[in-house]
Amino acid sequence: MRRPALPRWAGTLAAKAAVFITVMCCALAALLGVLVHVSVTNQTVGQARDLALSRLTDATAAFEAGETMPPGAGVDPPDLPDPLRHLAAAGEHGTMVGEYQGQPTMWAAGPVDGGRALAVEVDYAQGKRTIDGLDRSIVWSSGLAIGATLLVGAVAVTRVTRRLQSTAQVARRISAGDLDARVGDPRTKDPSRPQDEVAAVAAALDSMAASLQGKLLSEQRFTADVAHELRTPLTGRVVRASGTDTEVVVVRDAAVETDRRRLERVLGNLVANAHRHGRGPVVVTVDGAAVTVRDHGDGYPRYLVEHGPQRFRTEGGATGHGLGLTIACGQAEALGATLAFRNAPDGGAVAELTLRS
Repeated sequence: MRRPALPRWAGTLAAKAAVFITVMCCALAALLGVLVHVSVTNQTVGQARDLALSRLTDATAAFEAGETMPPGAGVDPPDLPDPLRHLAAAGEHGTMVGEYQGQPTMWAAGPVDGGRALAVEVDYAQGKRTIDGLDRSIVWSSGLAIGATLLVGAVAVTRVTRRLQSTAQVARRISAGDLDARVGDPRTKDPSRPQDEVAAVAAALDSMAASLQGKLLSEQRFTADVAHELRTPLTGRVVRASGTDTEVVVVRDAAVETDRRRLERVLGNLVANAHRHGRGPVVVTVDGAAVTVRDHGDGYPRYLVEHGPQRFRTEGGATGHGLGLTIACGQAEALGATLAFRNAPDGGAVAELTLRS
């Protein structure tokens, strides 16, 4: 099943960057929120605890002196949290946030005669509202900060991905053969602007395209020089240079891309060998990408037809065919061409060179 195409802004890099930015912003906001919450809560609770303990001290002194205790103080009040009641019964002093008449309250309790608990309550509603308001502010500010950071990050990442997409598009155009395509990143043209990694990639791609284009133009100039019709190098660079009486027959003309110098060596050796070891007339026949050199002598030795030329080898009264033909074979192989040897049915040696068209 084919996956649905993503919008251009939702590329892999953009999505990963957005997720990373969001996670980091949430983690940072949570960390800062926890730190602020803990700090303010400790401060607010500490102030309420100090006030409750101070009032407990006053209430204890009044209770021991038989005086009237201050408001909010009493022995074994019914709303006193059980953990704090047990702590006072055990002879300890302590504080605890609880409720009194449905309101947040800071309790402080200590022991008195008879295993009872003397406790005071301090209104903690204001402190609770302060902490709740702080938590709401942290949540809202964190959300706004995350949203703003995500928006700025998305814009920045989108600019980078857009530049990368443009670079990739140019690369695809170059691979398709459009060597005139260039990224043209403004940062590569202005040395005063900071050069980032995308600009470096764009500059490298433009440089590569320019280099390829230069090489292609050079090859095209070279090809224009060597990709002639076979008639031209045969009649112009080879036969005249040999200084021999050689007939050229063109059955079917063709154009090929090849190395002119190597081709001249191959044909030159074949023509020279035909005149040196065969008899005239020597005929060079061009039939498309196949070039045949034939003499009308006694033909090639049997070993040469079966195994190819062997340097300096002779048989019978032959003066040898090996060196020149060996050179021709090596040059033909370098051209990627094939060179075959046979004897004509009506007599004479035939060497056939087949070029890649």
